[in-house]
Amino acid sequence: MKKHEDIQRFYFFDYLFWVGEMLKQRYGRKIRRIDGNFVLGFYLTAVILLPLALGFVYLFPNNTVAVVIVSCVIILAATTIAEILYSKRKKAVMKHYSIHRFNPLIAWIIALLPFALILVNLFVLSFI
Repeated sequence: MKKHEDIQRFYFFDYLFWVGEMLKQRYGRKIRRIDGNFVLGFYLTAVILLPLALGFVYLFPNNTVAVVIVSCVIILAATTIAEILYSKRKKAVMKHYSIHRFNPLIAWIIALLPFALILVNLFVLSFI
């Protein structure tokens, strides 16, 4: 084995997954739906896929139904792929971020930020 062959890289999406998992560990009985996959999928939807879908609706106004259906299929596929990826990567991500301090206030802000992003997207779309 080479010297740097087993080094793993961690990205911002890994941090989002960790925040969701820590929220689930801390508030497991009170919040049943929010976990790492939920936070990660919500960010994928709000930051990447929803603006892309709204842009296609704006560009192709006559095919709105087709764009919405294709967007829903893409969102479902992206969240499923992320779920499969993080089912294998969960242990490494949790171990890597275990040395970090967990702040529940920051975690809730990070977890609920996509709501604000979606509202901004819809607000901007209403003026177009």
